[in-house]
This record gives sequence, C-alpha cells and structure tokens, in this order.
Amino acid sequence: GLFDNNSPTEDSMRIFALNALLSSFLIYNLGGLVTENELEYLQMATSYAQYANQLDDVKKLQEGTGEKPFQDFLFLVRDFEHVGDFSLGLEGGKKYINELLMTNNKHAANSSVHESLLQVRRYIDATFESINGFLMPAPGKNGTTNKNYDGRWSVLDEDFVEYLKEAIEWIFAPKNLKVKKIFGQELTSNDFHDYIKVYCQAFKSN
Repeated sequence: GLFDNNSPTEDSMRIFALNALLSSFLIYNLGGLVTENELEYLQMATSYAQYANQLDDVKKLQEGTGEKPFQDFLFLVRDFEHVGDFSLGLEGGKKYINELLMTNNKHAANSSVHESLLQVRRYIDATFESINGFLMPAPGKNGTTNKNYDGRWSVLDEDFVEYLKEAIEWIFAPKNLKVKKIFGQELTSNDFHDYIKVYCQAFKSN
C-alpha cells in the first residue's frame, strides 16, 4: 500500500527505508509490470535509508567496509502482464528484471534524454548485493474479485498455486536465509536492538 494517492510520499519513503535498513531480504511487491515510477520510488527510498546509514551514531556502531549497503532484493510482480518472452516464476523473473535494468541502460546510453533513467538503474545495481525477480500469474477470479474469498487454496487457479509454492520454497530456502549485515558486519540481537533505536530517532528527528 505504499506510494498510493492518499498518503504523503515522505511517509511511504520512511516506511520503505526502515524496511530496507532492517531487512536482509527485501521484497518489492508490485502489480502488472515494473514501471519507471516504481524504480524511482525505490531509488528515493533507498537513498533515504543510505542517509540514515551515514549518521554519526550509526558510524560509531560499525565502521564502513566498502560493501554494498543492502543485501538481497526481490521484485515480486503479481498479476504479471505477459509482455515479451518471459516465463512465469523465478527464471522468467530474473530475465525480466535483467532486461529492465540492463537493456534499458543501452537505450539510455544512446540518448541524453534518458540519462536520468540510466542513473536510476546504476543506483539500484550499486545498492543491493543481489537483485532477483519473480513473476506471478493472477490468482483467478475467486481470489481477486470474490468478496467472500476465505483464503482456501482449492478455489485458486492451479498455475497460481504452483508458482506461489515455488516462490515460497525459493524465498525460504536455507541458502537464501541470511543474517542481517550492516557495512558487511553480521549483527547480533543486541546490535539489531541498538540499530532500531538509532534509526527510529533519526526518522523522528526529520
């Protein structure tokens, strides 16, 4: 529900930024297709988060190591609109995101008009250790338009259930569950507690 028409953009940025600061695996849940606006929101929110990482109180907790500021990122595209040659699931998602972030770089490089788009993509690539995509089909009319839907998988489209299982199994695979790191340093529970206090004070202080 972030970056909607009813909430201040700054509030959405703060929520997104705090999630980025506290997560080792961040999921950006989008509908249909990934738009330029959504990439720009991502850039703004992570810029906000990176600023919080540069505060003196944070620097006292850890020293920088030159590593990328955030860990794993997933574009989870629900109700994917079938454009181009992209299969559903993880493999199609990887291809889609790679083309979104890389192919457009080539187009942007040929035109000064698109330099801002190129900068957004460079920034995103430099911000996360790994970036993946996962393309989900629509759950079917019983799961989207039926007001009486009660959560049962049995009434959802079979392909949606199949890819939902694939997404869950991949996200929670042991190799993908990583300890939270800041500046390349793994956090203990006490560290995590200290960071939350520092970040909350930072966001309260504008």
